[in-house]
Amino acid sequence: KIKTFSIGFENKLYDEAIFAKKVSAILGTDHHEFYISQNDALNVIPYISDIYDEPFADSSQIPTIILSKLTRQFVKVALSGDGGDEIFGGYNRYIWFETIYKYTKWINYDIRRIISEKSKFIGSNFSNKVINSIESISPKTRINNFANKLLKLTEIIDYRDINDLYEKIISIIYDVKQCSNQSFQTTKEENNYFGKFNENFSSLMAIDTLTYLPDDILVKVDRAAMSVGLETRIPFLDKRIIDFAWSLPVNMKINKKNKKLILKKILSRYIPNELIERPKQGFGIPLSNWLRGPLKNWAEDLLSIDCLNKYSYLDVDYVRNIWEDHLKGKRNNQYLLWNVLMFQSWMENSKF
Repeated sequence: KIKTFSIGFENKLYDEAIFAKKVSAILGTDHHEFYISQNDALNVIPYISDIYDEPFADSSQIPTIILSKLTRQFVKVALSGDGGDEIFGGYNRYIWFETIYKYTKWINYDIRRIISEKSKFIGSNFSNKVINSIESISPKTRINNFANKLLKLTEIIDYRDINDLYEKIISIIYDVKQCSNQSFQTTKEENNYFGKFNENFSSLMAIDTLTYLPDDILVKVDRAAMSVGLETRIPFLDKRIIDFAWSLPVNMKINKKNKKLILKKILSRYIPNELIERPKQGFGIPLSNWLRGPLKNWAEDLLSIDCLNKYSYLDVDYVRNIWEDHLKGKRNNQYLLWNVLMFQSWMENSKF
């Protein structure tokens, strides 16, 4: 039997292990599932800078490292499904991009900028109070991370052009000067993706295939797996599959709000639709709560005024503000904080 492996979380908002187990039962695989705790994450974090050898800050690296370690107990080579989102159109941001561009491109930039500035006064704290009120009245109502999505939208709609829109959607912090001090200069060149591509889903998939896939996803999986001696193979990146995927019309990949259509159609031959047509989840962890709980002391050490001043790259006041806002629940800054923490951790452990 084919061996399959899955990670589960005690926090049900992040746990997809139960669905993996159901799929395994239908396919008849030799299934192994592991539930990880906060302590498992704490045990991994000290080694992250050594495993990646650079300030790499995709927080799903934590469960990926743990899953690789557990999988290595049973096999030496494992298959990963990475690449499917990029070549078959699986990311939610593709829908976001088209919707935002479609309904805002006709609005003058100066007007959109004013709308963006005014909208930010709503504030995530107010938004969270509204959502909490709705959920208390109707307990079955859940609007996932509504406040952060609302604030993200207010930051996006003041895009200058189509390239700027893409950059804003994919960026955790769009203007790096917000968190850096004056002595820190970026070397990033101005991107003109859409000078090469058209304004459609295929362009977004092409850009992600050339950037996000090799610079984030493949780095994350390969280094996590090789740190424990596990070889990984990526079937979706077989040249024949990529050639086939790019020969397909885009409406066989994305249609309205439905994504990865052709893959779902193939899966429906073997798996019930209720296990296929589910909201997309990344390989996430409850990082926001962990930073306020078991990771708080570790984070506070790296985000202390003394530690931030030691390297002089980051704006101390800005970093302290986003950290304190996160601790007070004013805004969920988990991803931005993780970027800073991985940079600080790497600097602390650097041999240079």
